Amino acid sequence: MVEDEAAHKLEAAGLWHRAASRWLDVMQHHGLTDQQRDRIRQHRKYCLSCAKPISSPEKRDAAEIARAA
Repeated sequence: MVEDEAAHKLEAAGLWHRAASRWLDVMQHHGLTDQQRDRIRQHRKYCLSCAKPISSPEKRDAAEIARAA
């Protein structure tokens, strides 16, 4: 398994979106096997499942956006 201290620290702090992003960076390193990439992909998926959805402070409908444009 590929380990990344920074990603684990982000997870421990509950910063799931940042941890998932970090795992994506780790996955892009050269020299990883397909199995290692798959494990990182699964771990990243876990991080994203733990993350709360990002919501905008205001919800706007399409008509409102069209009027603003």
